[in-house]
Amino acid sequence: MKKKLFTALAVGSAVFFSSCGTQNVETTAVTTVSETTSFVQATEETTTSRQTETSEESEFEQTLTYLCKGYFKEDSSGSSVPDPDYLPLPDFKEIPANSVFDVMWGTVEGSYMAGTSFLMKMEEQNDPLLITAIHYFGDSISGSDLPGYINGGELYDILKDGSEPDGIVSGVIPIADAVGFGAAETGEKDVAAFTVSDTSGMNSFSPASGTCQPGDMIYLATYLSDENTYYYDDCLYPCVVISDDGTNLYYLLHDMFIATGASGAPLLNKDGEVVGIHIASANSVRYGHSIQSICEQLETALEGQ
Repeated sequence: MKKKLFTALAVGSAVFFSSCGTQNVETTAVTTVSETTSFVQATEETTTSRQTETSEESEFEQTLTYLCKGYFKEDSSGSSVPDPDYLPLPDFKEIPANSVFDVMWGTVEGSYMAGTSFLMKMEEQNDPLLITAIHYFGDSISGSDLPGYINGGELYDILKDGSEPDGIVSGVIPIADAVGFGAAETGEKDVAAFTVSDTSGMNSFSPASGTCQPGDMIYLATYLSDENTYYYDDCLYPCVVISDDGTNLYYLLHDMFIATGASGAPLLNKDGEVVGIHIASANSVRYGHSIQSICEQLETALEGQ
């Protein structure tokens, strides 16, 4: 049976929005209308080109049906999306303790908690780096501006009650070309990196060595507020990859999961390796910054230190 999987991208009301979330800062759109429109148009072109290849589309739909055992749910746009309750669980079973965090950021404008961050180990760095999306620090903050904006931060493991900090942000890795999500050409630059004072009692993820393939299972590791209608206690949300070109990563996660606060959260493959970070959503179609592009930015920044 054919499923209309991409209706969310075809209607005028479906606009990609940033999935920032804060406790002390009002969540606002981070893009202008023209920027968002250009991003959605680029996404529609990618989707349309895939849909014209009937055999590939059919194979993808068959893969979806196999993955969710034929259980689909209609989302808010009327599209049929795999029921996440029936999708496969990851081989790594659960998120390691002290690896994915909410952060109470210290800034020159005051302290606030926003988005999701995680530890990732780079070959060029002895200690793992704290990675997140740069866009929730503000439209005007670029990678080169960040060291003058952030003056610290407290890390809180998303699996704990948040009563005590589990780590301290000790510094900023300046990523000169980093810029917040907006038009299609800036989606691949939305990343920020930090050092942590003591990671000896923490766990970190490794970056995946290759891109994902359509139909691959990946997992969004984040804490979604109890205020949402649906959430998972284990903080792992199963997603199915639509496409990944090493820069832009598109994937499906039913929009009953409201991704407020998920920006910067790691997207993990079945082995627990990072394939990207979550950036934005349009109904059940989600967008991420692919790990290959992130690593290129980080490698350039580390070489410049």
